[in-house]
Amino acid sequence: MFSRISNTFIGSPKFYLGLSIILIAFGGVINATADTEANKAIVSSAFEEILNQKNLALVDEFYATDYIFHLAGNPDIHGSEGLKQFFAMYLAAFPDIHFTIDDIVAEGDEVVIRDTVRSTHQGEFVGIPSTGNQVTFTGMFAHRVVEGKIMESWGEGDFLALMQQFGVIPAMGRETFTWGEPSVVTGNPGDPETNKATVQRMIAEVWNQGKLSVVDEVFDADYILHDPAWPMEVRGPEGFKQYVAAMLGPFPDTYFTIEDIIAEGDKVAVRYTALGTHQGEFMSIPPTGKQITITGITIHRFADGKFVESWFSYDMLGFMQQLTAPPPVPEDYTNVFFTSLSPGLNMVSLPLKPQTPYTARSFAEELYSTVVIKLDEKRQRFVGFTLDAPDDGFTIEGGKGYIVNVPEGRVVAFTGAAWTNQPLTEAAPAAQSDGAWAFVVSGRFGDDSDNRLTKDGYLVTVRNTRTNAVAIAVVREGYFAAAFANLSRENVVQIGDRLEVQVQDRTGEIASETLTYTVKAESIRQAFLSVTLKDVLKPRHSMLIGMD
Repeated sequence: MFSRISNTFIGSPKFYLGLSIILIAFGGVINATADTEANKAIVSSAFEEILNQKNLALVDEFYATDYIFHLAGNPDIHGSEGLKQFFAMYLAAFPDIHFTIDDIVAEGDEVVIRDTVRSTHQGEFVGIPSTGNQVTFTGMFAHRVVEGKIMESWGEGDFLALMQQFGVIPAMGRETFTWGEPSVVTGNPGDPETNKATVQRMIAEVWNQGKLSVVDEVFDADYILHDPAWPMEVRGPEGFKQYVAAMLGPFPDTYFTIEDIIAEGDKVAVRYTALGTHQGEFMSIPPTGKQITITGITIHRFADGKFVESWFSYDMLGFMQQLTAPPPVPEDYTNVFFTSLSPGLNMVSLPLKPQTPYTARSFAEELYSTVVIKLDEKRQRFVGFTLDAPDDGFTIEGGKGYIVNVPEGRVVAFTGAAWTNQPLTEAAPAAQSDGAWAFVVSGRFGDDSDNRLTKDGYLVTVRNTRTNAVAIAVVREGYFAAAFANLSRENVVQIGDRLEVQVQDRTGEIASETLTYTVKAESIRQAFLSVTLKDVLKPRHSMLIGMD
């Protein structure tokens, strides 16, 4: 029946964008402290204040600026600003959305949430016009919190149920899409570490080795499994064995890897990745021979040393997409494209997809370039790289332009596969002898009185006294590279310009005297000025202090 799913719909960028929105909306907000109970209390209030009351202004208070959200099959989502944009798009489709936290498990800096979402489909969503349908779907998310901010998240949701409730995918026989009635089994919750070990044994022996007899040892007779994506109810040890057999039959080489496991009270939460080869019929789909990857989060409840209840959340829709998607076509990396670079500054982009991705260092070496400059679109500032950097720098991406400087003109041959999206192409600018439209001031700290690594995170500010333009760089491993650029190709520096350099520590305090450097012709030819900063953090004045 899944063969009727539209490949055009499933594969569209708008579809994956929509899934990203759902996943983030599920994610919740955590203001973490060392106290797990405090973390859980803040989760409840944050769900209410940010998501249910639609107060997106509070996102910055709870998410780190360098936050990362991992979405299976989707690009990672970065930063609190990205979250606010996705929230706003999601609320346009579901303005009356309401999130209910059904369970929370926390240990250390990690918090796992199980929730239910209810809403009305009132606006276009992933290309689907408003249906007016009431929708209910479930999910689970794991968060890592550091110093009161949510830093990283992994999420799973029942997106298949959402598409079924829209009416664009056939139902699988389930009339409801909730967690169902809870188990009434009670008993001694046991030791959390012992419960963890039981879960690890169950995954290793039952799922990875197919030893179904273990189920009878560790599962209560009245056990209940909640899987809203599964077409039938699962109860008791026999029901769980049938559930496992239904998966291992079509995927006999299934192997689960535990990515993370935490426990609190009578609950154990697990984040995992599962791999398997489709070798038998699964939900009316004949064997395809494809290797399938799926991620998921589960919560298990224990009483008297046995499993009494489990909640499973995974991307069943993504699972089915992997089964129904056509096999990938091998990419041809033998294509060659020649690019002509003029002496001096050039704006270039990758004409072909390289088999091994370029870094700023390997790109500079390939082009014999003295500098590589990119635009940080999020922060709207330029980022520079020189070969003096302690690492390989940023990744060179397709479809983006980079500024490079080659002292001598040359023709560069790029090899690789054709891009699915056409990269930018830029004509090489004419060389300018007395100035540069892109320029990097890079350097290191020259004094050994302090460990150079202690200066990581400091800010180096460079100001052109003629134009008053400012470039800022963050110190890493004692190195910095502050970049100026003008995409209209107007000079940002010229011979004779005086550049003032100043260092600030992590608190924003000035940590150096203002140092001044003059731009000379050689620096213009290289498109960078290398400097060594000394006497940073040294006292500017001495004082004689008397002691009685």
